[in-house]
Amino acid sequence: LTKNEHPKLKQLREFIAGRTVCFQIPGPSIVHLSEYLDAIPRDVVWMGHNFFRSTEKITEKIGKRLDLVYVSCVQTIKAQSEVYREFLEREDDNLLLTTTGALSTLEEQEPGLLKKFSKKIIIARCEPGSPESKRAFEVVQFPGPWFSFVFATLTIMKAGANRIVFFGLDGGLLEGYSQWYHGSAEDYPRGWFRPEPSGYD
Repeated sequence: LTKNEHPKLKQLREFIAGRTVCFQIPGPSIVHLSEYLDAIPRDVVWMGHNFFRSTEKITEKIGKRLDLVYVSCVQTIKAQSEVYREFLEREDDNLLLTTTGALSTLEEQEPGLLKKFSKKIIIARCEPGSPESKRAFEVVQFPGPWFSFVFATLTIMKAGANRIVFFGLDGGLLEGYSQWYHGSAEDYPRGWFRPEPSGYD
């Protein structure tokens, strides 16, 4: 922490406040999250990724909604930008995390979103070669085949998250299940949810 720390990084740091982050991704092992809800600290920061509606339904069973949602996938934003607007419109104390590489798509799909919800949107500069922005703090600029959940993890680590519990960060099939994703067609944009083996794009 320095006095020259970017204000958005400071905001995210103060939001996390040293709490454990439970990061939900809709891979197959997310089905077991409900078995561990009682073991997860009450003050945990619940975090979702891209298509978050299917995983949030699990925590809603104990009256908890997501505190953080990370999205940087341009295709995801184009397919369901209204879902992120609805998340921001909640009266909850919540934040949307995104990247400089996704800004133009967010603004294109939901004009005025960035300005209207500027206090609830955290922008990180992650994608190699992405444009610089005064609204964003630097996370990583190394070239390579990065997955968005890596950017999301690095972003919250930079903001002081020292304990992150992942659910659903896996591939393959669990015994007794016929798909490698979680949820149903209503949780995904039209045409993105298809029967196994294709799964969702």
